[in-house]
Amino acid sequence: MLEALTMPEIPYLGLMALVLLLGSAIRWFWRAMKVNIPASFGLYRGLWITGLVLGVLAYLQNPADPFAPTAIGIGALLVYLISTGRQRMGGESISVGDKIPAFTAIAADDSTFNSSTLEGKRVLLKFFRGHW
Repeated sequence: MLEALTMPEIPYLGLMALVLLLGSAIRWFWRAMKVNIPASFGLYRGLWITGLVLGVLAYLQNPADPFAPTAIGIGALLVYLISTGRQRMGGESISVGDKIPAFTAIAADDSTFNSSTLEGKRVLLKFFRGHW
């Protein structure tokens, strides 16, 4: 006769899932605030999927677990956001000493600025990455 497979109860599984999700999310947003996003999202995606799965397992093993629904909600949100977000690392980057790429922009006095006017001069260009 086949017996039903049962998963051994793991105490505090919902809390572990929630701590994993919140800890990694805080680290992610700290790095984003410092504009130091890693080239690969794999580690964070893996942590968030793991936290989501642990939250689901915690709920299945004990629907009264107070942390499981929160872990499921946060995990699902984080996995959704990282999967659908458009924030990606660009393929091209500029280093000190590289030739300036050609671009045009509108100056403060509404005139057209062309990067070719900087050729042969030492300049410092500072670009801000906007989150708006």
